[in-house]
Amino acid sequence: MNLKRLAAMITTIGLSLTLVSCMEDAPQNPFEQSVKTLTASEMKGRLAGTEGNERAQAWIEEQFKTIGLTALEGDSFAVSYDHVYHDPDKQSITLEAVYSNEQRSTFKHGVSFIVQAYAESFDESAPITSNVNDPELASKILITDREVYLSQLNIKPKAILVKTAEFKKNTIRHHSYIDVPIVQISPTTYRKLFKEKDKLEQIRLSIQLQPEKIQADNVIGVLSGHRENDSPVRSAIVVSAHFDAVGWTNHTAFSGALDNASGVSVLLELAAGLKDKERGEADLVFAAFNGEESGLQGSNAFVQQLKDYYDIVYNINLDSIAGTSRGSTMISSANNSTELAMAVGESLKQSGISVEYSEDAGSSDHLSFSEDIYQSVTISDDNLEVIHTRQDTAEHIDYAYLERLVQALSDFLLAKKHHPELFRSYKILKQNQDEFTEEQLRIMKEEAERHLAQLKLGQYKYFVHPITFTNQPIYKFESIIENAREFEEQLQGMKLPEQIAGYPFQLANVSFGHLFDRLVEAPELDVIYTVEDLSAKDITALGLQYTEGEQGIYVYLYPLSDDMFYDMNYSSAIVKVEEYNASEDDHYYLEYYPEDDNSLTYIKIMKIDGQIYYTRIYELVRQNDQASYGRNSSLAEKQTLVERAQSIPLEAIIREMGI
Repeated sequence: MNLKRLAAMITTIGLSLTLVSCMEDAPQNPFEQSVKTLTASEMKGRLAGTEGNERAQAWIEEQFKTIGLTALEGDSFAVSYDHVYHDPDKQSITLEAVYSNEQRSTFKHGVSFIVQAYAESFDESAPITSNVNDPELASKILITDREVYLSQLNIKPKAILVKTAEFKKNTIRHHSYIDVPIVQISPTTYRKLFKEKDKLEQIRLSIQLQPEKIQADNVIGVLSGHRENDSPVRSAIVVSAHFDAVGWTNHTAFSGALDNASGVSVLLELAAGLKDKERGEADLVFAAFNGEESGLQGSNAFVQQLKDYYDIVYNINLDSIAGTSRGSTMISSANNSTELAMAVGESLKQSGISVEYSEDAGSSDHLSFSEDIYQSVTISDDNLEVIHTRQDTAEHIDYAYLERLVQALSDFLLAKKHHPELFRSYKILKQNQDEFTEEQLRIMKEEAERHLAQLKLGQYKYFVHPITFTNQPIYKFESIIENAREFEEQLQGMKLPEQIAGYPFQLANVSFGHLFDRLVEAPELDVIYTVEDLSAKDITALGLQYTEGEQGIYVYLYPLSDDMFYDMNYSSAIVKVEEYNASEDDHYYLEYYPEDDNSLTYIKIMKIDGQIYYTRIYELVRQNDQASYGRNSSLAEKQTLVERAQSIPLEAIIREMGI
């Protein structure tokens, strides 16, 4: 390990040890050294706005200086922004039990309970109930021994108390307040409340928050690219990791080793390793973000500041990586960042790292980029159970894996084919849509349609955008099928039924939603690529329209993946859902819109060979224009629809089609 780096790691945080003794006691692995430094007791959980956070910032600045990075502007790595801060010791949070004899029992925040989701201002006293179907739930506080989703409750309680063996501490996010606060309570508190429920009159929960506006800092360092021309267009790859954590409760810090001292350690070793390598034209911007835990505040501010320096950017964010129980490496993306996600994933796979993809990214700093105009991804573990708990410590990090990840990312960042120009976002076009003339919009539409017409189902290509001259992908991963035999020949294992409910096949709407991990890594312009081995099992949604003459039937099939949950409790004033459960085999729903007499739909969720399918069926009638069909099932004739739907052998059809 570089002694200069080690000295910087040790002396910056002001530990009262000599360099020699530190070198004897400190781990020689630079990743472990970084994680243990950032999780030291002096850091007090690194919450943005606290002294511990400032210590962490100063230490990271010293590492940037030692590595040889340059500041984005001026001579300071610190880039300030406006931050909303909630001092943990100044927030007024109370939970107490009020008994029939007027006695009170007050619980200690951080010991007996901790707030999971905050209301901005809340002070309510109410009796408790453990019955989610309690008709008086709106006037009570729900107490439960398992996680409850508000969206699944027909009636919302005043608040929710959830028994939790290991508290997870969430910071207060000023833009994410909710009306029904959720509070984690310890098993001891849960048992006490149930044991004394006959004497318990009410629970009082009070949350009074005191936000402060402060100045906080991101830490930004740059390795300049080697530009070969004087082009005014400046490009950058932003590699980021947040260095803040969730602070403390009741004088006990949440050290945040996995979340996210691990990411910062990778950020530092990437920068150090790339410093003397032959790099491309794009600048490498290393961003240690602040305020991620309190609502992505640091990265949100930086994305706006970044526009003063660069024209083309993409972001690779590192957050919560290398836990000892991690499973696979997760690459999360959103808002048209699929190309970047696939490219990063392929590079990691070549280094022997197991990868999974998600477009349900949770909340990390990549969203600040993707919700603006940039492609971005977050690399994390797929198992994050330990984050925000007191178990998130340096002993639970796989440091050897961090070393492998740095090598894989170094290879990715040094490859010329990963220049930012190749990962420009669709949102650039969306954001500037109003700036295009009608003639330009017409040209864009015709060009896209021309390229799409060249593709068959399961094919894709890249072409040059006719106005912006950027590389644009176009995919044919969904289509309307009118020739059943051609469809069956193209798709391995597919066999469409000749008739449904006595009607012949007219058309099918098919969609493939999980093909992006099977794309080529470095596609060439104007080359048509075909996803290999496309089969019926790749279908993520299939609508079947069978008609004859004036009438017909429509059957929609949606295979649910293991991690998907379909919530049928969505009745409202606009749409109604009724559940029918005559027997285990005769369980279905009817959906209709009160303002539309012909909107009735039969819904059945069924399990076949371990696979769950969500199905919708409704009758069709030819519309007045004679060219299309519309729904034709009314609530008054619901029994007719039910009998027709139940006469369709759905299980046999699904098995025969092979989806």
